[in-house]
Amino acid sequence: MIVPDTGDLLFLQPADWDKFASERAQASPKRRARAEQAGIFQLLEKEPNPMAGLGN
Repeated sequence: MIVPDTGDLLFLQPADWDKFASERAQASPKRRARAEQAGIFQLLEKEPNPMAGLGN
């Protein structure tokens, strides 16, 4: 997701991370490598913090 005006790029993860485990397992090695490079290959926060990254 791109934030208007700033152009900041946000990566989002599904709230139910485990629900999509089988889909992630079926991803191609190239796609998995890109996800790892982007830092989105694992669950980042179990309890999302909506204030994270807002300068607080």
